[in-house]
Parts: sequence; C-alpha cells; structure tokens
Amino acid sequence: MDNRLATNSSYASLRLPVGYRFCPSDEVFVSCYLKNKALSKTLDFDVVPVFDVFNTEPKNLPSGGKVFLETKYFYFDLKERVFEDNNKIEAGKGHWKRVGKGNQELLNNNNKLIGFKTKFVFWRKKNRTQFLKTKWVMFEFRVFLNPSQVMSSWAGYKIYLKKDKRRNKKAKFSCEESSDDDEEEEVERASEVNFADEISGINTGPPSPTSSNESSVTS
Repeated sequence: MDNRLATNSSYASLRLPVGYRFCPSDEVFVSCYLKNKALSKTLDFDVVPVFDVFNTEPKNLPSGGKVFLETKYFYFDLKERVFEDNNKIEAGKGHWKRVGKGNQELLNNNNKLIGFKTKFVFWRKKNRTQFLKTKWVMFEFRVFLNPSQVMSSWAGYKIYLKKDKRRNKKAKFSCEESSDDDEEEEVERASEVNFADEISGINTGPPSPTSSNESSVTS
C-alpha cells in the first residue's frame, strides 16, 4: 500500500479539539476500534488508518503528528500477506522479531477474553551478516468477533520508539531520531534469520465508546 494513502487520506483529515490526543488503552483499542473495523462498522471517531506496517521499516511509517504523540496506530488485514515465519517478519531493511513465546491475553472490564496482543522488536540490518536491535517496539492486537471466539483476520498495531532511560528524564523525547539513536548494542547474525519472501478520517470531537468505561482521548 502506498504510504501517501495513509498520510494524505487519513491523517490529513484529522479533526481533534486543540489539546486532545488519541491514546486509547489496549482494551479500548481492541474492543471499540479494532473490533468495529473487523465488523465493517463505522465509528463516529476513528483516526486509525489502514496500512501495511511490514511494507517499510518503522521510522518510515506515516506519522499522525501531535494527535498521536510518539505512538503510531494502524489497521491491517493479515489476509493480504503470507508469512513464512511469524516470529521474524521482514520489514524494509530489517525485521520485526517476536518477544516471548506466547500471546498475552486481553480481558475486558468483566474479565472476559476479547483478544490477544503480541510484542515485537525491530532489528535493523547492519551488513550482510549482522542485524542490530533497535528501540522500536510494536504490539500486534487480534480480536475475537463473537462468543465462539472466532479470530478476525484484521489486526491492530501500536508502534513507538522506546524512551532511553539513560537520558535526562526532563528532556523532551522525539521520534525523529538520528541514524544511530534507535540502535542498541545487541547484534544478531544473519544466519539466524529466516525471512519471509517476499481510514477512516472524521470531523468530530473525542469519542465516547459504549463498550468500555475508559476514554481513549485525553487532554
């Protein structure tokens, strides 16, 4: 998918009151936004675009600007891709590597299972034989569509650059990092990698999701 689609069609049409930011909890993002997207339902407020997050490396993903702070949110239909290895997924000049072995369960306010989330970290290609671990983090969300726990092919993604704890806590954090700012010291050999070959804009104010008591917009 062309980056310009998400940038021009969705983000350019955002209309939020001054001072408001889109920052839903994981439960609200899955139960109110991702589920409605999977069911083809229109929300009064949905600023999350459809975009293939594996089409490029994270620093080149379209940005939502100040509306999203340092975090980027996307929808993507996994039916459009086939992955040879779900634990290491190629993206641009690197790959997203899954963290941990199992998926983390997501529960609603009634302690009911509504979906799962999986954590990934981005590894950037340094040369032909090495990959460097970066500070880019991605959470993939999946949602159940009914009580029978049928999993939707639609996924939601939350992507951000992890803050450096070594920096001054009072310093402002920016996602516009230099070429080396997002790299860590861990190195991965290319021989360990098994690559896969290969919007809805609105004009209303903050949302009032009926399926949760939590608010996904803060001031």
